[in-house]
Amino acid sequence: MFRLRIGDTPRFGQGGSNMLIYIAALAVSVADGAVPTASIEAGKPQDALAAAEAAVAAGEDSEAARLLRPLVERSDANAALLLAGVYNRGRGVAEDHGEALRLLRLAADAGVTRALVEIGLMHENGSGVAKDPAKANTFYREAADKGDSLGRLYLGMNIRSGVGTSVDHLEAVRWLKLAAADGETTAIYLLGVAHDYGQGVEENDTEALRLFRQCAALRDSDCERSVGLMYDLGRGVAKDEREGFRWFKAASEHGNIEAFVDVGHDYRYGTGVAKDEAQALAWYRKAADAGSARGLTALAEAHRWGIGMKEDPVRARGLYEQAIAAESGPALAGLGEMLEWGAGGDVDLARAADLYRRAADAGEVDAIERYAYALANGRGVAKDLKAAFEWYRKGAGRGGARSMNGLGFAYEVGEGVAKDVAQAVAWYRKAADLDEPTAITNLGVMTFNGRGIDKDAKEARRLFERAAGLGDSRGRYLLGTMLIDGDGGAKDVGRGFALIRRSADDGDADALTQLGALTEEGIGTKADPPAALGLYQKAAALGDALAMRYLGINHSEGIGTAVDRKAAEAWFRKAIEAGDDEAAGLLADLKLRGAD
Repeated sequence: MFRLRIGDTPRFGQGGSNMLIYIAALAVSVADGAVPTASIEAGKPQDALAAAEAAVAAGEDSEAARLLRPLVERSDANAALLLAGVYNRGRGVAEDHGEALRLLRLAADAGVTRALVEIGLMHENGSGVAKDPAKANTFYREAADKGDSLGRLYLGMNIRSGVGTSVDHLEAVRWLKLAAADGETTAIYLLGVAHDYGQGVEENDTEALRLFRQCAALRDSDCERSVGLMYDLGRGVAKDEREGFRWFKAASEHGNIEAFVDVGHDYRYGTGVAKDEAQALAWYRKAADAGSARGLTALAEAHRWGIGMKEDPVRARGLYEQAIAAESGPALAGLGEMLEWGAGGDVDLARAADLYRRAADAGEVDAIERYAYALANGRGVAKDLKAAFEWYRKGAGRGGARSMNGLGFAYEVGEGVAKDVAQAVAWYRKAADLDEPTAITNLGVMTFNGRGIDKDAKEARRLFERAAGLGDSRGRYLLGTMLIDGDGGAKDVGRGFALIRRSADDGDADALTQLGALTEEGIGTKADPPAALGLYQKAAALGDALAMRYLGINHSEGIGTAVDRKAAEAWFRKAIEAGDDEAAGLLADLKLRGAD
C-alpha cells in the first residue's frame, strides 16, 4: 500500500562542492579546551595544535595556518590534516586544493585514517583533482577498514545512493551500523530511514522511530524532524499532531531548514497548533531565505492563494521559478498549473505540459495526473490517448488518487484502452476510498445509472452528499438535482436549489444550465425567463452544449426574449458542433416551420 515516507534529506551536500570536513574529530586532538595563543611555549607542539584547533573553531584560519605550518615542517601528521582543511576552505588564506591534497597525503602516509576520508571527499567533489566518486569510495573503504567512523559513514552513504558504485542496501546498512556504533548521528538517522523504507532491512516503523529518537536525543535536527513526522503520520506510535508540532519546532530551533516549512504548514492548516496564516507565512519566508526549495515552493503557494497575505499570482510565478532552479518537483507542477490557466500572466500550454512532464519524471504524483490529462486532451502536447492511459496507470501505481480517477474515466469511455465499465467502477472506487472528490461523484453517476454496478439511487445520493462535503462542485449540483426530484430520498427543493446555485456560482457549466432551467420554470425560486436566458448564455460561453440547445429553443419560441429564428438556428448549430444529440432534430424542425 502506498504510504507517505519520512523525508530523506541529503546530508552534507553529497555530490556538491562543500562536503563537510570534520575538524573536531581529528585522529589526535587536544581534550578539555585549547591553550590560548599567548601561552604557547616553544617545544610544546601539542599546545600549538590545541591553539590552532581553537583558532579554526573561532573562524581565525589565518592564525591557525600560522600555528600549524611549523608543526607540519616537524612532520606532525595531525597538523597536516588540520592545515589541509584550512587550505581547502580558503578562508583567511588563499584557497589551494593542490597544497591541501599534498598535506592530506602526508598525513595519510603517516597513518592518520581521517586524512584518507578527506582525500576521498576531494575526489568525490572534484576539488583539486578530477571528480571521481568511484576513486573516492576506495579511500573511504580504506579508512573504513581501518576503523574510521566517517569513512564507514560516507562509504555506507554512497553505497546506499549509488554514488560511484551500484546501489546495495544490504551492504550500505552493514557500514551504517558500524558507523552508528561509533556514534555517528547521521548513520543512526540513515538506519532509521532504512527501516522506514525497508531498504536493506525489514520495514519496521517502531525500529525507525527508536533510531530517530536515539539521534534526536543527541540534538540532531534531522532526527528531531523525523520523530515529528512519525508522530504527525501515526507511524510506529499513536498519531499525535501536537507532539509532531513540538518536534518540528525543536528541529527548527536547532536550525533544520526543512522543519521551518513543517512548522509553517502546521500553522497554515492548524495541525497540532492553532491556525495562524501570518505565522505560516513568516516560517515559509524563513525557509525560503535559507534557500529551501520546499520553502520557496510554500512561499509561492502563499502568494498564489493568499495565505497570510493578499494574493499575488505574478510574484507566485517568480517564486515558483526560483524553487524550480532549486530543483523543487512540486514547483514544476505548481507553475505548470498557473501557466495552463493563465494565473499571474499569459497562458502557455506548451510550457505547462513540459513542466508537468519534468515533474512527472521526478515522481511527483499530482504532476503525473496533470501530464496524463494534457496528453488525453491535447493541451500543450500532441493528443495521445494511449500514452495518457499509461501515465494514469503509472500515477495510480504510485498511489495517486487523481490518476486512479483518470484510469476510471479512460475505462468508462474507452480512451486509450478498451471500454470496460466494471473496471471503471473499480478504479473510481479505489480513488473514492482515498477521498478523491471527482471520483466519488463519478462513482455516484455510475451507481445512479447502473453502469458496471447495481443501480441504486439512495447510494448515489449518499455519494453525491459525500463529494459535496469534500468541495466537489459537480457532486454538489447533482445532489441538488436529486433533492429537487426526490431521487433516493425525500424531496428538498429549497436545499436542492441552493446547492445548484452554489455550484453555478463556482462556474460549473452544468449547474448554470440547471439553474437556468429551474429559474425558467420557477422551481425553488420565482419564474424569471429573461434571467434564465442569461444563465444559459453563461453556461454556453463555458462550452455547455445543453445550454446552447436551450438558447436555441428560447430564441425560437420567444421565451425570455423576442422570437429570433436566425439566433435560434445559430445556437442549434453551435449545440450540434458541441455534441448535443437533440439539437439536429430541433434545427430541422425550425427549418420546416420556417418553410410553412
